[in-house]
Amino acid sequence: MTRTLAHTDSRALLAQGIKSGDQLEKGYLFNRAIEVLVEAHGENVIIPTYNYDFPESKIFDLELTPSDLGFLSNQAIRVPAWLREPTPVFSHAMRGHQLPLSQTPFGAGSFFESLLEDNSRISFWGVGLERMTFIHFVEDQASIPYRYKKSFAGSLKSGLLASDVEVQFHV
Repeated sequence: MTRTLAHTDSRALLAQGIKSGDQLEKGYLFNRAIEVLVEAHGENVIIPTYNYDFPESKIFDLELTPSDLGFLSNQAIRVPAWLREPTPVFSHAMRGHQLPLSQTPFGAGSFFESLLEDNSRISFWGVGLERMTFIHFVEDQASIPYRYKKSFAGSLKSGLLASDVEVQFHV
C-alpha cells in the first residue's frame, strides 16, 4: 500500500475548485480538499494532526485535542471515517486506517520509519520544504549532535477511556 503524507495549506487545495461563496461551508471545503488530494495521490492520504501542548498539558485526547496545523487537519479529527494516530504531539489521521501508537515518533518502529519502509510519498500543497517533519526522523537516525532525546509522560484519552502514555522525541 503506497501512502502519501500530505503537508498542506488548505487554501492551495481549495483553489483547485472553489467557485462561489455559497460553497464555503466547512463540510464542503474539507470534502473538496480531500478530493483534490485523492485525485493526486490515491486513497491512502495521511494528514498531520500535530498538537504541541502535550509536554505541558500532559493530556492528549484523540477526539478533543485540536490540531495546531489548521483547518484541514482539524476537520480530519472531526470526521469519523478519519482515524487519528494515538501518538501525542506528532499524530496523523488517515481515512479508514488506524495508525499505531508510537512512543518514539521518529525512532525505530515509528510512523516515519514505516513511510520509509513502504516507499511512501510526501507531498507539499501550498507549503515549503520547511514543513517536512520527516527530516526529524532523518536527524534521529543520524544521531545529530544538536538535539537530545527527552521523554514526556501524561494521559491518552479516547472517548471515556484513559491510559498512561509516554512519548520520547528529540528536542
